Amino acid sequence: MKIRTIVLISLIVLILIFISTAMYMNHELLKTSFHLPAGLEVDLDRVLILSFFAGTLGAFLMYRSVRPAANLTWRSSHHFIRALNHLYADQYEDALEDIEKAYRKSGNNYDILMTMGVIHKRLGHFKGSVTDFRKAFSRKATVQAFLKLLDVLPEANLEWDHRELFKLAQKIRKESRITAYRALLTYLKQSGDWVRAIKVYWKGRKEDSEHFPENEGAEIRYELGKTRESEHILKELIADFPDFTPAYVRYGQLLHKKGKISEMLAVMKQGFSRTHIVVFLQMIEDVLLEQGNPETAVEELGQIVLNENHHVLARFYLGKLYYRLEMLEKAREIFESLEGEVAYIPALNYYLARIYHRKGEYHTAVHYLEQLVGQAHLLDFHFYCSQCGTQMNEWAERCPQCGCINSVRMIFEELKSDSTPIFML
Repeated sequence: MKIRTIVLISLIVLILIFISTAMYMNHELLKTSFHLPAGLEVDLDRVLILSFFAGTLGAFLMYRSVRPAANLTWRSSHHFIRALNHLYADQYEDALEDIEKAYRKSGNNYDILMTMGVIHKRLGHFKGSVTDFRKAFSRKATVQAFLKLLDVLPEANLEWDHRELFKLAQKIRKESRITAYRALLTYLKQSGDWVRAIKVYWKGRKEDSEHFPENEGAEIRYELGKTRESEHILKELIADFPDFTPAYVRYGQLLHKKGKISEMLAVMKQGFSRTHIVVFLQMIEDVLLEQGNPETAVEELGQIVLNENHHVLARFYLGKLYYRLEMLEKAREIFESLEGEVAYIPALNYYLARIYHRKGEYHTAVHYLEQLVGQAHLLDFHFYCSQCGTQMNEWAERCPQCGCINSVRMIFEELKSDSTPIFML
């Protein structure tokens, strides 16, 4: 029972008690005659009783007229049930006809508005559906109406103020608000509104951190930093999540774009040190050669080799750079030193075959070419998604299959003394 109904009943009962008490205290007076036109006489107590019932009836009729469209009348209920039957039978035109008749009788009824929104959506009337669900939410701030509104907004192709959606979510009762925040965050991410998304994320995380994990916050901050080209946001993200590879890459690209080459090199070296993803080594090589600084490129990769305790990937890229600069003897020394340390490394036999062929040592070149035949598919580094297992030929900030960010890892095996391969992810 609604609160206003309880209040009305209580008020009527109090009035009845008050009048009954008054009549008891003044019973002698109430026996006097009450004169009416045409010479009629009626006892005063009967006049008061009739006046009371007339007033009660009037109050009841006024109560029903305050919000007549909020409740289902007999006629609106009849059309509402017919509309539901048509809807379940996929007869959407007939359902719309009946629900509109019910709406004309009870235009503020939550259930009618929700059903009308569903019917409009099934018919492809998406803007009408948005209006219906918005009205239903105004009538009753439920998570169901909010979810229906979010679901139809992209299809309606309306420019909706996301601030209003955030305010609507906050009106929902606390026990259902997390569901609303979760759905709104997904909608904002799909819309690319990362400014509003980060606010919804922090609001939701404050109420329930389990449904708003840290890695999702990192993704949103990354997209915000990328969209705004903000060094500050990306730098903070790297500090909070040291293994977030896309943040290093985007930060480095931004520094390169702004001409801050020395800072860009420092970020790339830091990224490789923490993740051992070769994309950083390739970026260092490409940027410095593009600027015409091969000596600096050799120096930077050589420094990484020393800092990373002669890491095999750093040595391989240094050897590849030597080969690219026609420093074949230095390249050969590095490549041959790697042969006994890795189960495989992309294109190692290819580079050795090319080096020995150019030196005129064809027998040794053929030896490496024979090994290369069995590794024809391994001329490049290969990657995979740690979430869905999808394999790919190049690093990406997101998996092209499942869309997960920072999940792309490199496939690489290094032989240790116990001959057990270690995967450098």
